[in-house]
Amino acid sequence: MFHEFEVELYEAALRHDSKNVEALYSLGNAYTRIGRYDEGLEVDARLSKMFPDNATVRYNLACSFALLSRTDEALEALRCAMDLGFDDDRLLATDPDLRSIRRDPRFQELIAPHP
Repeated sequence: MFHEFEVELYEAALRHDSKNVEALYSLGNAYTRIGRYDEGLEVDARLSKMFPDNATVRYNLACSFALLSRTDEALEALRCAMDLGFDDDRLLATDPDLRSIRRDPRFQELIAPHP
């Protein structure tokens, strides 16, 4: 119930100011929390276009793709996030959003330490 209220609040904020990045980011997270993954992906894709060099934005995009079982796109977005400096090994190992890709050999190769 609370998360639906959050969605309504952030959607209203964006109707008032469509460039409110904080509301957009929060809306994407709220969509994900209530299982509206397609809409969360739309927000993350929009943020990725706005901030193409932001590692966290790219990580969130990877999570959205993974939640929708879009493995190839999730791995590509994750690779991009890591190239941009994302390096939270604990989160990579435990984030439930990445569950669908964690056993993929490409994921294992991506997160393996490189000399």
